[in-house]
Amino acid sequence: MLGLTLGTGVGGGVITHGMLMTGSLGYGGELGHTIVEPGGPLCGCGSHGCLESLASATAIVNMAREFSKRFPESLIFASPEITAKVVFDSARAGDLAATIVVERATRALATAIGNYIHVFNPEHIIIGGGISKAGDLLIDSIQKKMPEYVMPSFHGTFSITLSKLVENAGIKGAASIVFYRIS
Repeated sequence: MLGLTLGTGVGGGVITHGMLMTGSLGYGGELGHTIVEPGGPLCGCGSHGCLESLASATAIVNMAREFSKRFPESLIFASPEITAKVVFDSARAGDLAATIVVERATRALATAIGNYIHVFNPEHIIIGGGISKAGDLLIDSIQKKMPEYVMPSFHGTFSITLSKLVENAGIKGAASIVFYRIS
């Protein structure tokens, strides 16, 4: 399985045979720094077009702010504070600017997940973190795009679902590694 945590940044990990997959340095990988839009927005890591620069809460808010002049009447800007939740709620209400932002973020997610499917062939992709609270709007938008990003031979071989742990997945996952290693 593969887990993605969508919050201020984008984190993730791959579990295979009951163990977190790690590299030569013992790290679980930086799934949020998969390039999904070459030449895209500058990421905190210094690269351009990383998943994190397009699908994190920070990226969603930044993209929404870019629309303030083009769509000043957007529902996004009626709120005292622009948050990813405001953007998803506005998209759910049919707001054009918010819909454009959500489409770009979910296209980035579908692109990355398609790459992960081709590389790791996971049976399950679990999405958690604060953005997962967007629920069906998030999942449906990603799933609708998946056929564009996955070879036909992989269609129907994986599921994409929301984490039941939402924002607690990281801490529980870290604790499970410690308990596994000392047992």
